[in-house]
Amino acid sequence: MPLHRRFECKNKAELLVWKLEETESELGKNLQLTRESENRLMKMKSEAHRKSLLGIRQLLKINGYEDDELFYNHQGKPFLRDGTHISISHSGDYCCILSSSKFEVGVDIERHQQKILRIAPRFCHSSETLHTKHNDDIGALTLIWGFKECVYKILNEKGISFKEEIRILSFPEKNSLGTGKTLNSSFAFEHLLIDNYSLVLTHKL
Repeated sequence: MPLHRRFECKNKAELLVWKLEETESELGKNLQLTRESENRLMKMKSEAHRKSLLGIRQLLKINGYEDDELFYNHQGKPFLRDGTHISISHSGDYCCILSSSKFEVGVDIERHQQKILRIAPRFCHSSETLHTKHNDDIGALTLIWGFKECVYKILNEKGISFKEEIRILSFPEKNSLGTGKTLNSSFAFEHLLIDNYSLVLTHKL
C-alpha cells in the first residue's frame, strides 16, 4: 500500500506516509539514487532499513524531489536544497516525511511496544505521567516519546535531556493541538494513530 495519507496539516506542512508492503526491488523502481545512498543501502544488513530508505526516496519523488536534492548535516539532520524544511521517520512497516516551506518541522512514527514501559523512566518526567493511566499506558508513553524525538530533531542539539529539558504541557484532544516546551522554546504538535503506530507532527511556535 504505497501512499497511506497525504494532507495539509494544521501547521501548513504536508505529511506523506508509505506502508512498506512491496519488495525491495519494487521499492527501488524509477529511483535515481546517488552513489552515497547506494553505498548506504549496500551496507545495511537489515531488510527493514533498506526498504525504509527506498520508501523515503519514493515519498520524496512524489513531492517532486530526487535523491540528490536531499542531504544531511554532520549530526544527521536532513535538508532539502531548495530550503524546504523536512523531517523523516520510519518504524516497522511505515516510513514518512513531513515538509514545510514555512516552519521547521519534526515527525516521528513509533510502533506501540511493551518495551516502552521499561524505558519510560529515562525520558518521562513525573509531571507527564499524569497523562498516562496508572503510569503504564503504552499509547500515551509512545506519544510522549514521539513528541520529544520530534523536538530533538528540530533543535538538533546534542546532549539535551529528554526527561528534564523537553516537556509535554498538554495532550491533544480531538481536532486540537497539544503543546510542549524546552527551556527556551515552545512547540505545538498533532498526534495521529495508524494501525498500532503513533505518529507525531511537531513545529516550533
